[in-house]
Amino acid sequence: MPLSIPLASTRPRSRTSIVGGLNACNGEWPWMAAIELKDKPKTIHCGGTILNKRWLLTAAHCVGRPICNFIVRLGAYRLSETSPYEASYKIIKVIRHPSFCNIEGGDDIAVVMLDRDIDFSWFVREVPKLAVSGMSLTPQPPATPLAGAELRKTGDSGGPLMCYSRKTWVQVGVVSYGNGCGQPNYPGVYTRVSSYRDFIKKNTRIPAAEDD
Repeated sequence: MPLSIPLASTRPRSRTSIVGGLNACNGEWPWMAAIELKDKPKTIHCGGTILNKRWLLTAAHCVGRPICNFIVRLGAYRLSETSPYEASYKIIKVIRHPSFCNIEGGDDIAVVMLDRDIDFSWFVREVPKLAVSGMSLTPQPPATPLAGAELRKTGDSGGPLMCYSRKTWVQVGVVSYGNGCGQPNYPGVYTRVSSYRDFIKKNTRIPAAEDD
């Protein structure tokens, strides 16, 4: 099953900031969210995934500040420019996993509620599917993070690790941390989504994923 880390969440100088990836086409990853800090507009702080019209999935370490500091941009193609398809939202609620302490300790996952419903379009829509228990990609126990190939540029945290399975894209992980920016021989670490299905469903009241 091929894996992909969407790279729409690169910094404004996107042509020189992508490590080990390719530029995404406009609308290729419509479930991607850009979480920015108000005092650093058009500069990515973290990524996220659209779960439904009001909720996003991201990493817990991304949303440790007061919610008034954040702006969420959806439908953006190049963060240094304004797309006709994009819209900005405020965050009104953050629920981090209760066991999260720091990224090395695991449980690096959170759900974020927006201030209004998202207007879905071809360029902005929810993630097709979240991984369920049993869709394991590594021999690790289910509660451990996923360890993948070399990660990530600053700002990729909170974004999705995607897998193309059964003719649809499935989110199997949330970007957590790595050793620097794409360092060879150092894996990136992702929070395993299937281990937190109950957390997502309980706090968002939406069916996060259903077994086939």
